[in-house]
Amino acid sequence: MAESKEKLQKLPLGEIKPMGWLKRELELQATGLTGRLDELWDDVSKKSAWLGGHGEAWERGPYYLDGLVSLAYLLDDRRLIDRVGLWIEKILSSVDASGFFGPARTVDWWPRILALRALWSYYEVTGDKQIPPFVRNFFKYEFNNLDEQPFYVWAAARSFEQFIPMKRLFDETGDEMINQLVDKIVDGSYDWFSVYEKFRYKKPASTYLSRGIINFGAKVAATTASAQTADPTIMTINGKAVPRSEFEYSYNKNNSETVVDKKSVDEYIDLFVNYKLKVMAAEEAGIDTTKAFRDEFRMYRDQQIRPSFINDNDVEREARTIYEDTRKRIDGNGGLVRPRHILVSLKQNATKAQSDSALVRADSIYNALIKGADFAELAQRCSDDKGSARRGGDLSWVQRGYMVKEFEDAIFAMKPGEISKPILSPFGYHIIKVEAKQNFFPYDTVRADIHRFIESRGLRERIISQNIDSIAKHSVPQCTPEDILNRRADEMTAADPALKNLIREYHDGLLLYEISNRTVWDKAAKDEKGLAAYFKKNRKRYKWEQPRFKGIAYWVKQEGDVEAVKKSLKNIPFEKWAERLLDDIKFVEAGSKPEDLQLNGYNVYRDGKKVNKSLVSGEKFTDNTLTESAKYGYVVTAVYDKGESLASNLAEVEVTVGINDINAAGVNVSVEKNTLVVTGAMGKTVTVYAADGALVAQRTAGFAERISVVRGMYIVKAAGVTYKVLVK
Repeated sequence: MAESKEKLQKLPLGEIKPMGWLKRELELQATGLTGRLDELWDDVSKKSAWLGGHGEAWERGPYYLDGLVSLAYLLDDRRLIDRVGLWIEKILSSVDASGFFGPARTVDWWPRILALRALWSYYEVTGDKQIPPFVRNFFKYEFNNLDEQPFYVWAAARSFEQFIPMKRLFDETGDEMINQLVDKIVDGSYDWFSVYEKFRYKKPASTYLSRGIINFGAKVAATTASAQTADPTIMTINGKAVPRSEFEYSYNKNNSETVVDKKSVDEYIDLFVNYKLKVMAAEEAGIDTTKAFRDEFRMYRDQQIRPSFINDNDVEREARTIYEDTRKRIDGNGGLVRPRHILVSLKQNATKAQSDSALVRADSIYNALIKGADFAELAQRCSDDKGSARRGGDLSWVQRGYMVKEFEDAIFAMKPGEISKPILSPFGYHIIKVEAKQNFFPYDTVRADIHRFIESRGLRERIISQNIDSIAKHSVPQCTPEDILNRRADEMTAADPALKNLIREYHDGLLLYEISNRTVWDKAAKDEKGLAAYFKKNRKRYKWEQPRFKGIAYWVKQEGDVEAVKKSLKNIPFEKWAERLLDDIKFVEAGSKPEDLQLNGYNVYRDGKKVNKSLVSGEKFTDNTLTESAKYGYVVTAVYDKGESLASNLAEVEVTVGINDINAAGVNVSVEKNTLVVTGAMGKTVTVYAADGALVAQRTAGFAERISVVRGMYIVKAAGVTYKVLVK
């Protein structure tokens, strides 16, 4: 066979159709969270700034649309296709004369790169002629503005995702500007080639996952009088005995292959003793008695204990219950129907002439079918529903509640093999053929799908809570769920020394972090004299390479207004500029001017609810009412003697309460299985310590620095901020 010189090409969306289990997976998505996400999550609902609302204006809308386009057209799901159409319409209408599109308050390149990906997938499957010129105009905008507005963070790392629509557009137009833009993108993006050239992990993965094992030998045995016991005491620290298992666990964990600063047993003893002394100091200070500490520790401990309250039989029972409920609902509503259709589209505002023409066309198709024409062949040739047309009009299995009423009433009234006369719906005229009818699928064919549904919806945790509550209710004497968890923790740690030591590490690590924060880190941060002296000594390190300017940005509709703004600010102190430029006042007397108003203070609203008890007088506000990890939206209003201003732009803040802290500078420390992931600290030193103070890793961070660790408690320092991190 002759060698082909043709390069591999990405097939357009829709060229390959899902079947079997894959199709069932997609159908589960369509009827589940993905297909209903806009009903559950404001960020992709009509509140999204991408749809003209005042909500989220960054990447979530484009990410959602990217997946929605593929799901809708792979399944030919009319409901989802209509939803895609709404997004496409809003995005296309948002473009300005320069080619810039999307929410005006977000100028970042990254969400638009994502949106381009979704738009081009839509173009591949629909052939919508609006898309290529729209995309080209944005590329022109990018070409003209990239030098002044370079990529950063996500755009810098993933700007290459534009290359597929760029390649396709260049193939269609031959526009040389696109080639020039490619060069700009490469020059302004993250240098992944250098990353892989300097890739540090060249040994087999097993090398990095291995754990060191120590042999205490005769030396340790000679230091203890109880060497013959199963877990002898090997040292006493401030009157508190330390068993061999605890020391051995800490030493092995913090002297593995990946640890930077490995120590001998003798060297490690001093580190371990200091660690335990700090923990004891925290206990003496009563830190372990506070509600905040007890709640945080219990949460970490219970993450290890709660899975013991569920087994495969519990999950299987839940799966059977879900199946039976679904089966009864579907079969009680007529079961499943597998139809084909040919659509003659008709707009709802069509004229009589257009309606008559569509009906004539539909009747001619119906007559051809009655005379023996092949339904699938005619669907491919004549149907205006291009998605199902490629499959001969096949719509797969459907149930009640997922089609328009006119279509649904028809298919459930028809018999297998029957072909309907043209039926009018909001989409036009349908000629329908029912291929088959049946009850819901047998359990074994959908079991795996249901189990995945259980995991994705968090139902496993619900089952665990139900089991714990049941045990507590039926215990004699009756006790609380907390008592049950405590009892199980005692049982499991007694049987598993490794788990016992891990939970002890959580406990001691939290104490160490808190005592260090109180006596060292926080104290140092408030030491104004010490900080001033340090800055004076290291002044050259803090010198800016480029000039910096203090000011505010103010948008005006007309160029002539620029001079008016300058004039209004003349001889006004900088701190009064924002007040002078106020233009969004409500509840103000007619004829009032901003300069006539007296500023009394500010109100802060979180997710629509005011969180300040009294007016905020300064420029800073701390929200101390947060109790759980979540994303919050904040707006600020100015309160004047004559009324309250309209809200500011929405500021979204993602807060993690507890283990994974996020600082204001954008540094984020998260956990992926046995890996610490540090982002937002590129070019800065990241240092990782074990709970006992052992140096685990120290390196200059890349874009997303990944550090392999074993489970336990860690302290991470990055960009001048300290984090506590739990690896389960």
